[in-house]
Amino acid sequence: MPPLAAVALAAWAALSMATAPATAFTVQDRGTAGLDGKVVMSPAAERIETVEPGAGEQISPGSVVHRSVIIHNRTKAAIDFDLDVAQVVGSTADLIVEVRHGVHEGAAAWVTLEKTSFRLKPGQQGTVGVTIKIPQGIKPGSKPFAVTATQRGGAVQTQGAGIAPQFKQVGIFILELPGDAPINGKLTKASITSAQKNLQAARDNEKTPSNSRLYVSPHWTDTHRLTLSTEYQNKGERLLTPSGKVVIRDIFGRVAGRYDIKQFTVYPDGESAGTVELKGLPSLGVFTARVELESEAAGKQTTTLPRFVMVPKWFLLAAAAFILYGLYRLLRWQLRRRREWKRYLAEEEARPEGGASGDGAWDGSDGDGEAWEYEDDEAERA
Repeated sequence: MPPLAAVALAAWAALSMATAPATAFTVQDRGTAGLDGKVVMSPAAERIETVEPGAGEQISPGSVVHRSVIIHNRTKAAIDFDLDVAQVVGSTADLIVEVRHGVHEGAAAWVTLEKTSFRLKPGQQGTVGVTIKIPQGIKPGSKPFAVTATQRGGAVQTQGAGIAPQFKQVGIFILELPGDAPINGKLTKASITSAQKNLQAARDNEKTPSNSRLYVSPHWTDTHRLTLSTEYQNKGERLLTPSGKVVIRDIFGRVAGRYDIKQFTVYPDGESAGTVELKGLPSLGVFTARVELESEAAGKQTTTLPRFVMVPKWFLLAAAAFILYGLYRLLRWQLRRRREWKRYLAEEEARPEGGASGDGAWDGSDGDGEAWEYEDDEAERA
């Protein structure tokens, strides 16, 4: 073969390897033993598949990246699936992220699926190739998109991560384009809520209270059930994964508890919350909570919550009994004083006018002997 032809053939082969999908649609039969009634998708909704450069790959504007989605039918019936891509944006609502089903914008517009409709028999596993063609001129940052799987046909009994006809299972990918992307993460709020107050608010159809100054244990012998939540806002263009810690101190400055806030995900232009249960704290005392969150990209931020009081329910009963006993003693004292005053008035009325007082009698109007002398002098001068 002429040298020029060999070079051209090698170049064509290299180009073909670079542009061909890494994984075409394949079906693997993994047997029907031990089927548990689930439909499992990878990546699962509980985690994020970060698209970073692999061996021989380059992630940059103009490049093509290949990944795959796996669906395993572990039910006892054949299922038809429809696959699609969807736009993913950060959310400021209760959800961490918003998946816009049917919207092919943002990074979702760059994605092509090798197969969008297929059937899997019981025990079969399907692997679908995902091709990402990054356009030229795209700015650096975290670019999310989702692959959604929808079940068609009759209902199938599923559990766990199963797909039901009225639901879509979602796998989220984050394409990390290298470069200097704006980073702006901020701890916006920290709050403490009580399981007891949450239940009461739900019964009364009211807003859940937070950062109360007084927390009472829910039952006579139970400990407090408090949850500390931290809200984190991401106004930049990089995916942030903050984590942190909480330190609880009593009124004397002693450490009453230390807790770790596990790493959570905050999408660009969205916000999310990390939570931790405040277990093992003393049931009675005055405390403060110091919260610290740190993201590798956005740095460290701290805040201190106002002082709060925790009391056990039995303490309120004991305090109420003590107050009632104090009121009872006060009432008895007042009644005794009243009886003594009435007895004194009765004795005054029964004493002869101008008579000697005798032993134990009053010397004057206020028990002072000099008072009579003063009154006599006044009478003589008059």
